[in-house]
Amino acid sequence: MEERSEKPDNGILVVGGPRMGTTWVAEALSHADGATWINEPDNEWPDPFALRAKLPLGRFPILDEHDPDPPEYLELWERAFAGFHQSGPLLALADRLENWERTKRDLWRALCDHADPRVAAWLRVLVSLARPPSKRASARLVLAKSVHSPLALEWVASRLRPRILMVLRHPFNTIASWLEFGWGG
Repeated sequence: MEERSEKPDNGILVVGGPRMGTTWVAEALSHADGATWINEPDNEWPDPFALRAKLPLGRFPILDEHDPDPPEYLELWERAFAGFHQSGPLLALADRLENWERTKRDLWRALCDHADPRVAAWLRVLVSLARPPSKRASARLVLAKSVHSPLALEWVASRLRPRILMVLRHPFNTIASWLEFGWGG
């Protein structure tokens, strides 16, 4: 008699670049019986803990499987694949600040402007108050979606072992979508 070892289900990570259709794919898959969707657990805005975890790594962390584990970034992903998502007053506050021009400028400077990587005082306070996601969804299957992790995909895969679904879209369609949003100058 052949023995089969059951591999634990570590979830699914739907990943791709911005505006490539990852949300559509994740939403469609989230309708499966027993699935829960954790949408962009690594999106720094409006999630203050994701901002805290990514601040030393940048907006699109670059990690490979041999890199050391950034503790808060690891916790972010462990909690996401355990079904935790962010909620609470800090998230609500960040959500209210989302369309504020100063928010966009300060976030850019903190995460992307390597020539001037200052963190605004109000962002430092928000980051210091940030806590890991604490609201847990009950589900047999966790589906996480990210457009911020493609450059850290090997690291995520080696640490958490999710099944990975890479979404690709024709570059012309992606560029058209970016232009529609005013991205690209």
